[in-house]
Amino acid sequence: MFRPLFLLPLLLFSCQDNSGAATATAEHSGISLSKNTASDEELQLGKEIYNAVCAACHLSEGTGDGKNFPPVAASDYLNEDPVRSIEIMLYGMDGKIKVNGKTYDSFMPPQKLTDEETAAVLSYVYANWQNAGFHVTPADVATVKEKL
Repeated sequence: MFRPLFLLPLLLFSCQDNSGAATATAEHSGISLSKNTASDEELQLGKEIYNAVCAACHLSEGTGDGKNFPPVAASDYLNEDPVRSIEIMLYGMDGKIKVNGKTYDSFMPPQKLTDEETAAVLSYVYANWQNAGFHVTPADVATVKEKL
């Protein structure tokens, strides 16, 4: 049976102005992620990739469709483990997940993106729609690849 494709870890509608936001760091599975430090250029690249690759399933504002494709906006699943989000972008996923109290059972293929593109799109998603503000770098993506 064919299942529609979905792209979990990323999606959003516009870049927020984080100029007044505090900078913090979070440690996740050996990767230290800063918050609110992505450059305007990284966020713009992430937005372009999101709109081209992710928005078809997660929609332009990251809300998902409520049935097959989970939201990436204000997503507890996305925010609780950014390393898992990198892994999903790299390797895809299949099966049930619970996002904001709702169960989704679908498939997301691995994304054919460079480390820079993967980092940019995740940083864009994290910088928007009431997400955690993590800044994912290409080095973070490379570290996750090395660990798996």
